[in-house]
Amino acid sequence: MLQAVGLVCGLSIFTACAVAQPAMYTDLGDWSVGSRSGNFGVTLNAANDVQWYKVRLPRVTTTAGFVDLWTDGPGDITDTEIGFYLSTGAWRVDDDSDGPGLASALTFGRLIDPRPRVDGNPPFLGGGASLLFNGRDGLLDGGEYWFGIGRANVVYWNAWTVTTSYTGPQRTTRFYYSIAEETPLPAPIGSLTFDTPSVPTGQSLTMRMTVTPAGAPTSTGLTVTVDTAPLGGGIVSFRDDGLGGDAVPNDRYFTLMLPISSPQGFYDLVYTIADAQGRSSNTSATIRVVPSNDFCAAATIATLGANVFDCRYATTDSIPACFPSNAFDVWFRFTPPVSGSYVFDNCESRVGWISVFDSCYGTVLGCNSSELCGGPFLQLDTLVGGVPYIIRISGQSNSAPHGTLYISHTIPRPLSGVGYQPDSWENVGQDTTLCVEVTPGTLPPSTGVSVFANLSSIGGSTNDVFYDDATHGDTTAGDNIFSRLVTLPASLLDGRYSCSFNVEDAQSRTHAGVISVYAVAPAHWIEPTDQPHDAGMYPATAQFPQGNGPLPDIQAQLFRSGGSGEEKVDMFAIRICDVQNFTATTAHPVTNLNRTVMYLFDHNGVAVQMNDDDPAGREMSWMGNSFVTEPGLYYIVVAANGPYPTNTANQPLWWNLPPTGINPPNAPSGDYQLNYWANAFGTGGFTYRLKMTGVCFPCAADFTREGNVDFFDYLDFVDAYSLRTSASDFNNDGNIDFFDYLDFVDAFSLGC
Repeated sequence: MLQAVGLVCGLSIFTACAVAQPAMYTDLGDWSVGSRSGNFGVTLNAANDVQWYKVRLPRVTTTAGFVDLWTDGPGDITDTEIGFYLSTGAWRVDDDSDGPGLASALTFGRLIDPRPRVDGNPPFLGGGASLLFNGRDGLLDGGEYWFGIGRANVVYWNAWTVTTSYTGPQRTTRFYYSIAEETPLPAPIGSLTFDTPSVPTGQSLTMRMTVTPAGAPTSTGLTVTVDTAPLGGGIVSFRDDGLGGDAVPNDRYFTLMLPISSPQGFYDLVYTIADAQGRSSNTSATIRVVPSNDFCAAATIATLGANVFDCRYATTDSIPACFPSNAFDVWFRFTPPVSGSYVFDNCESRVGWISVFDSCYGTVLGCNSSELCGGPFLQLDTLVGGVPYIIRISGQSNSAPHGTLYISHTIPRPLSGVGYQPDSWENVGQDTTLCVEVTPGTLPPSTGVSVFANLSSIGGSTNDVFYDDATHGDTTAGDNIFSRLVTLPASLLDGRYSCSFNVEDAQSRTHAGVISVYAVAPAHWIEPTDQPHDAGMYPATAQFPQGNGPLPDIQAQLFRSGGSGEEKVDMFAIRICDVQNFTATTAHPVTNLNRTVMYLFDHNGVAVQMNDDDPAGREMSWMGNSFVTEPGLYYIVVAANGPYPTNTANQPLWWNLPPTGINPPNAPSGDYQLNYWANAFGTGGFTYRLKMTGVCFPCAADFTREGNVDFFDYLDFVDAYSLRTSASDFNNDGNIDFFDYLDFVDAFSLGC
């Protein structure tokens, strides 16, 4: 029904009019339900007249429903223009000449032409039968709309504003419409949108639900609610009253501003759209709650020390600067307290990138991958105190690291060096390598490092150069370990020699230190460690040092290098020639740095005494003549910690005795005969010195090992020599020949 018709703009040529809404218009009512078609006359009263109409139209889609509007005769206007507006006054679309002749036509909804019959009438009235109605002007949401009809040259703007240059008298035309509602819904439905695809925890998410009412009858009393239980809340209602973030009341655009305080993650929410007729439908959507520092503008304040980060639910800012642009990221803002060098370390995550900017999305000051960790992860040496910097932590491509960002203020590291002798000690007359391991200085980094040492106390000069070029005893070039190969003079006495050294760099920094060099005189007997000459564990395989006169020391090695299963026990034959002054110890001040245990057996392999730790409490061993009653052939044993000897009853020969004592055997059965070594094999051998007094070389011709040289020794050797047994290799040259016989005869003639 026409309720108000009037002039909106009737001014001179090229005039314009903009008001809140047209002051004069015709309200056509609700055309949103069902189907309808018809026409009515339109009279334009003056040259620049535009007639305005308000109407409620149905929702139409590309597959259901349509709204077709056009002008045609009879009438005396041959050139019309239609402007179409939303209820807010926003211009939607207009048409000039898509109707019959120069008339106008708008078509929304279904893309199929021709249209079906409407209300029993043909699809088009008047001259519309020749028109193409195919929904080319788009879709419509159900609701209130406005349209204006004017003559040629009308231009439609936002806010119901028009301009025109047409002149002429009153004219008439007819307006035609053909409308079919989308199939009525059995229940109201909604279409949900968010103001952002993700929301940081601690902020609010604005959600809007566009509601399409049910039909037959049309929904009234529409409501929209959401169940926020996954977020820790309850049922919350949307608003359509123009308050609380809602723009326009009763426009079926429902709005909810929901505060988010839940931890980051994905949350599935269920929404209910209901009407007063008891009908309802549900829809669901997933909310992504991101870290509070997901966006650079909301960067978290970072401090010196630990700063926890989590990219697992973060989004990406797509910054292609020395790291993947599609990586999930979080942001920090760090203000150095003072100018200087700072280290940014997230190495524990192992899958991410760290980068530092001068501002949000500004210049990259440095970046690196945590997969490259090995030293300081990212060090920037020129940060300015009091100036904020932006830090981005991101994953590798689509990875999402989480962990801790550590920020530290780096104090300049001084130049330094540590001197050492890799061999621990060396015999005089032999070569030994001396090293100085240099730690370069920082801020600025050391360059041109050189090392000099005063080696005059061990036969060198006062300013010997050390090298880091894989020459002169240096193993690896460029590893900051400077080395020099030196020969210890044969005239050096046993002991430790202190050699001073200096380290210098091109930045004029220096460091002074001392290398301790350990030198010892060659032992009177050095154990052969090749098979079969290596010292064994039993009298039959014990090593017989060869020589004449006193035997003050033996140099040997426990469990020869070369693999697993090596003996941790060495047995040597010795002759105690001065019982009163007999001592034996592994507590050498230079050579012995490992724990040992010492045992003594007589020439028959019967236990005499043992010591674990020397009386001073050191873990090396010492023994005197406590239970040695007579001179003769004995077997002295040096063992690593762990092995122990047993008798034929598998009883330990020594049991639960004080480690610092010189202990006689105490096997319960009274059987002190060596039968077996338990726990005697292992790896990781070491070299030691056995120092002795009152000890002489064993008698070389004592072939029967009973402590005397007599005719039975000669007979037994001749028997072994005739059989070519290994024992007859008297000179240990690996061959059994006449020289062995001659050497034995010489030794036999000398006796003991």
